[in-house]
Amino acid sequence: MWSSFIVAVLFCGKYQNQIRADRQLPLIRKEVSIMKQFFRRLYEEEDGISTVEIILIIVVLIGLVIIFKSQLTSVVNNIFKKIVSQSNSI
Repeated sequence: MWSSFIVAVLFCGKYQNQIRADRQLPLIRKEVSIMKQFFRRLYEEEDGISTVEIILIIVVLIGLVIIFKSQLTSVVNNIFKKIVSQSNSI
């Protein structure tokens, strides 16, 4: 008796999940369509290309800063030491 009840509950839960998934499918398709339109416009427009170029330049600069962090830190510290020593002499 309990086994048929458990099977019925499990089947009902699976069925409810499928109904929920079927209801969300049109929303997901609409979101995918909106994203495709956005990327198509981004690809076709000149502004989109310049935006991508700026993002790539920023990524390269961040990568260089990460790679040369210790060297940049020592250079900046030396510059500030010179500024402080020269300002104290004034």
